[in-house]
Amino acid sequence: MLAATAGAEVESKSAEQWLDESNARTELPRMGWCAGLADVLAATYAGDLHTDTSGIVRRREGQGRRVRAALVGLLASGGYIAVPRAGRRGPVTVTPDGVTAHRWCTAAPDLLHADCRTAYWARVRVHHTGRTSKQTARDQARRLTPLPNGVEEKRRRAAQMRQVEQWAKEMEATRERLAAEQAEWEAQAEQARAAEWARSEQEAEERQVVVDDRRDDGLVMSQHGPQEIVMGQGKRRVTVKQVSPSSWNAVVRGAVYMVSKEGGEDGLWLVIAPDGTRIGVCSVTNDAPYAGSVRDIVRDHADAMECGETLPEWTPSVAAATPEETGEDRPAATDGGCAGQGAQEPEPFGPGLADADRTVTAAEPGAWAGCCTATRPHLSPSRGHLGAPG
Repeated sequence: MLAATAGAEVESKSAEQWLDESNARTELPRMGWCAGLADVLAATYAGDLHTDTSGIVRRREGQGRRVRAALVGLLASGGYIAVPRAGRRGPVTVTPDGVTAHRWCTAAPDLLHADCRTAYWARVRVHHTGRTSKQTARDQARRLTPLPNGVEEKRRRAAQMRQVEQWAKEMEATRERLAAEQAEWEAQAEQARAAEWARSEQEAEERQVVVDDRRDDGLVMSQHGPQEIVMGQGKRRVTVKQVSPSSWNAVVRGAVYMVSKEGGEDGLWLVIAPDGTRIGVCSVTNDAPYAGSVRDIVRDHADAMECGETLPEWTPSVAAATPEETGEDRPAATDGGCAGQGAQEPEPFGPGLADADRTVTAAEPGAWAGCCTATRPHLSPSRGHLGAPG
């Protein structure tokens, strides 16, 4: 029974040695190790290396022989040994990868290079492939590669994967941020284009309003002309329509203004607001309201109402007193035409309210020439508004 157990152990050890030698034959040439590295690793495995507070590694604790710091640094860079932190003293320990590498070096010592320089250039040749430059290979050769499929290599791969995942998250966040900035820029550009288009449309409408106003100035309403006239666009749109021979309507912004004739045949055409306020007298052509005058009056009143302003109500002006009204006798006219006017003041005459907007021609009876032939002269049409024609 004991012999069988001992035989099994021998076979197991032989199998482990064979496996270590096989792995050493495969991996050691690519690892680029020298005999000095294997010697320092063996001392660490035996527990003979210690470090003091100054960071110096010695063969034994205290005043033992110093170990080359370059060899210790190489083994630590590959994760084969663990050195205490700077400023602390303690033993240098071997890692699980260091234990495996020690077995490989023991199983195939003939694969170790004689010196560190030869091992360095062997590592340079391994790293210098078609994808890396020679300088990059030299930089990589100054450190030992981790044990293939060892603990350190797995740790580094996991760290690289975490770094790649973090990089991917950052890239996704950057992509989303750039997409949001692009969308915001496009929205601002679209708003700017819309504002520019609206501004151009408004300018075009304003220019069209000016053109319409100029065209509307030539429109005249009469019994022989159009019975409905539309002037302007939008808020400036004014529609004037005949209701009866002596009454017209003017509609602006939904409000209806009345244009009616007061005072009989020779009366004035008054513009009356929706609340019944008389707001002005319009011009007259061919015994009908002048469209441009009505338009201007109602637009001004509508603009004032929209701004909260109050316009004074139109009131008729007081005509100058005549001799018949004062009870004085009118002096008789002499054959000399104007003789005798030096002794008396001339008769005051002027436009009466009943004659305010009539057109007088030379052939019309009652037209005057000079200063004494007519008693009630007529006036030519006026385009004024918001007050009695003067």
